[in-house]
Amino acid sequence: MRKPVGRAIGLANKQLVFNELRRLGRASADSLVRSTGLSLPTVQKWLAQLEKEGYARQSGLGASTGGRPPLMFEFDATRDYVLGLAVEIPNVSAALMDLSGKLHASTSRTIPTDLAPDATLALLYAMVDDLVGEQLPAGKRPAGMGVAFSGFLDFQAGLSLATPRMPQWTDVPVKARFEERYAMPVALTGHIDALTVAEMTVGVAAGGTDFLFFDVGWGVGTRVVHDGNLVVSTFGNSGLIGHTTVVPHGRACLCGNQGCLEEYASGRALLRIAGELGASERADAASVPELAAMLLGDGAAELQQRPPLAEFLDFLVLGISNAINIFDLPEVVLGGYLAAAGSRVRTLLGAEVPRRLQPTLRSHLHLMFSSVPRSVGSAYGAAVTALRHAFPDIAPVAVQPEPLATGSGREAG
Repeated sequence: MRKPVGRAIGLANKQLVFNELRRLGRASADSLVRSTGLSLPTVQKWLAQLEKEGYARQSGLGASTGGRPPLMFEFDATRDYVLGLAVEIPNVSAALMDLSGKLHASTSRTIPTDLAPDATLALLYAMVDDLVGEQLPAGKRPAGMGVAFSGFLDFQAGLSLATPRMPQWTDVPVKARFEERYAMPVALTGHIDALTVAEMTVGVAAGGTDFLFFDVGWGVGTRVVHDGNLVVSTFGNSGLIGHTTVVPHGRACLCGNQGCLEEYASGRALLRIAGELGASERADAASVPELAAMLLGDGAAELQQRPPLAEFLDFLVLGISNAINIFDLPEVVLGGYLAAAGSRVRTLLGAEVPRRLQPTLRSHLHLMFSSVPRSVGSAYGAAVTALRHAFPDIAPVAVQPEPLATGSGREAG
């Protein structure tokens, strides 16, 4: 049944006042009249309702402009929180975000890849329970949850269909399982989508409408943003460049194919290369971020000239340039472990990638390196997705500069 027109207009006006007060942080009724175009009685009505619901509170008097000082209202961004969970096996992370888009707390860890779905879900539940239990007052629950999975997804059915890193993981009803467990709305999204949303919200691409996100994580993936929107395919895996063949009959890949780009330029490849170079005594999934800094940073000039790492860089150039040529997008954000790249690697990419591009793309190329910490980026993006799911008409996230650097975080093995 359709809502009566008057009620629909009223709810739209309420949302307009909600969004504008959220954007401004603190405002008077008169200033909200000016910025929303609504009448003073309408603004006052919805401010009173938002105050009753706990989203607004009176905060003293403002500066006088010649008459009586106005009563000010402040948006309470901590009235609700949303939760983001990102699953890029073996790496998982979770984040709590308030209604302004500010990161409140985060955690990350690694989990085994060979568990049955119920055992994996139990570990994820425990991670979420710990974060919420430690960071929110007793009895307070998030307003919604975003869950980001790598691999193939069925968004309509809420299924995580498959991911090569988890051989026992098939057609798992993750949306229903998390909704049943936590009794809150759950938004299912792709891991690469969550990372891209973080870039669009608080990263170097904030405000950008058309760009290519190229992520080097445990695997390799891309996402296209066109006209400010994510371009998402049937199973949420468009831009799966990590599983394109770059070496016919090459190294065996987890996906069952041979010669995939991920086997030559990814977090897994860095782990293998570190072993070949004897560059680290610690060689496990949790060590990949520090290995990336060690192998790709400014102090690794000699290592970068050795064949295993030189091969990594060659294939990285190949993957980035192929993606740019395919998607016809010269604005490119390089994310994941590439954020650890030092000046030598950045200079190499800046010189070698353009050589493999079509002339028009070459002349317009703009390579940027992500500023979003990978340990929390995808969980933050999942939380933004949850915010938009729980508050469907919410305006773009109103955040302070570099919010991800201000959250309290912890890591567990």
